[in-house]
Amino acid sequence: MYGNKLSPLMLLYLNGNRNLKGLLNSEVPETLVDVLAANDRASEYVLNIVEAISNCSLYKPIAQKFANMGVVKDLMQILSEAENSQAIQVLACIEAIWNILEVGGKEVVDAMALEEIAIGLKKIFVKVIKQGFKMEDKWLRNELCILINYTLNSPLSHKYFLTKDVEDNMSFFEVLLKYATHDELVLQGELEEDDKLLFTSKEEDTEFKKLLWTSISSLIKEDTAKYIHKPLVDHKFITALAFYFGNDQTVFAAHRWQAPQLREMQLNALSVITNIIVIMPEEFRQVEGHKILIRFLSQYPDTERRLACSKAILNAARHEFFKKEFAEEGIMDILMDIIQNRKDNSLELREYAFQIFAQLCGNCRPNQKEFRRKGGIELILQNLSTDYPGEKGNVFTFVLAVSDCLWNAVFGNKRSELHFVDTGGVFTLLDLLESCDEAHKRVLVSCLLYTSDAADDSLRVDLGGRRIIKKKKKK
Repeated sequence: MYGNKLSPLMLLYLNGNRNLKGLLNSEVPETLVDVLAANDRASEYVLNIVEAISNCSLYKPIAQKFANMGVVKDLMQILSEAENSQAIQVLACIEAIWNILEVGGKEVVDAMALEEIAIGLKKIFVKVIKQGFKMEDKWLRNELCILINYTLNSPLSHKYFLTKDVEDNMSFFEVLLKYATHDELVLQGELEEDDKLLFTSKEEDTEFKKLLWTSISSLIKEDTAKYIHKPLVDHKFITALAFYFGNDQTVFAAHRWQAPQLREMQLNALSVITNIIVIMPEEFRQVEGHKILIRFLSQYPDTERRLACSKAILNAARHEFFKKEFAEEGIMDILMDIIQNRKDNSLELREYAFQIFAQLCGNCRPNQKEFRRKGGIELILQNLSTDYPGEKGNVFTFVLAVSDCLWNAVFGNKRSELHFVDTGGVFTLLDLLESCDEAHKRVLVSCLLYTSDAADDSLRVDLGGRRIIKKKKKK
């Protein structure tokens, strides 16, 4: 709407106005914080103070000043102590915290990385879920999830989400897992028979589920693996995510949601799976997750879902035990079909297909052989080009992916190298060298040097120590 120009609201955030600048240079911010910290939470004046803080926070320097003075902690305390989650004070506090976070930026997010704030968020989160089934309660629940995700944007906060609470012996991470997996496990018969569904398939509950997954995914990191592994296993998180990828159209997931809803759930679940495979490959294998991904990749034709699935497969293919199993399940045929069908598959999706081939074939002779047998080398030659007119995507990274596939799927296997040379691979590389940029040239020259050993078994002429491959002349 505003093109390259900043919107009026963004200009207010950054530049403020005369009144906000005057407030910044006064003692009003400090006074508001002091009164809020000292005043009785039940006082009628608290609401006015919170609303004043919320309005003043529309100017970034003031928002950062409030955060540095610890006002978010005071606002969170009001939230956690509120008996009625729909009280006006609660809603005002949510809006004030939201303004401070949104306007203040990264500095404010880092300032929220406090144990008291994590405890307060957990307390009000559990209370709202247990007490609230009205639309207003669900709105508040989702708003809290957004605040949780904002807080998790700072790695400094992660330790407080992973620490067990002495009151219920559960970490905030475990609480999030509990509600993120409950309904899926009930529907799959993984919980007690008397357990009932907690959420519906309506938009507000679907959005809540996606927000929960985002929170959990933020904590799935290699440096947190030793803390989150057991909770993820205990709550059967991978099993819950697999619920959305059944191949049988009679499964409940296909009927509980409308097609657009199911698509959104699948895309979000794939995003989480892409992260979780890195730290829990064995557990993913136990639920036959690799088979689920292959089936999903072949089942849905739309680019967005295929792209999300390809990212997960690429992470899985980095593990040695998946290489053979992916090949046995027929993934090579699916990937080749993706690459060959330029009309229906984007350049980015085809790039991921080549990246997956590179991972599958790297240091794996059986897969290198299968790649050659299925015409993979010819496929590389057809795509070693920078000429893709009318296609959207990054041609630079695409050529790098094809080159990487050549390096891992062909080089190192003598028969594949000979086949590459005999089918004109060197000439294709030389032609590409004439039109590519410097970054590509370094990669392609390395490939040409590697082919020199294979060229020993083909016709060649040695001119001044430099090998030039010649086509066989007809006699």
